[in-house]
Amino acid sequence: MLRVLAGFTIVLGLFSCAKKGSDTQPVPDESLDTSGFWLGAGESFLVKPTWKLPLICCDDGEQEVTLEFLKGDSSVPQTVVINEFHPRMPKMGHGTDESTQSFEATDQPNVLKVTGIYFNMEGEPGGWVVTMIVTVDGVTDSIELPLPRVGS
Repeated sequence: MLRVLAGFTIVLGLFSCAKKGSDTQPVPDESLDTSGFWLGAGESFLVKPTWKLPLICCDDGEQEVTLEFLKGDSSVPQTVVINEFHPRMPKMGHGTDESTQSFEATDQPNVLKVTGIYFNMEGEPGGWVVTMIVTVDGVTDSIELPLPRVGS
């Protein structure tokens, strides 16, 4: 089943999100690029993090990430609210000081920027993760994103 929204042809059922009992097969849309997107735990949204690289720890610099969201059916949402954003190192049992973080809107309703992130130690790819709880068009879901290497 195809749906046109915001100039994109959207394929329902992308990432195996098709409704159960559907007897139609999704047709791949080659023009829709969902590479780099991660699927929320409840499959209600996708998010593509774009980090300002390189990621540096300690007092060497403020880090930021731009987050692009899509709904679970890959359509563009009208509202996105980040309820929780927790950078942390699960193996070390700690996270960052979240009091310096701020959330900024962009000119697109499905893109938000998080600034003021300071990592307090180095970490190999996946050593740091960000756990988020996000509400996309009224549906709340969670996700854990592994980070690339955080150096010094």
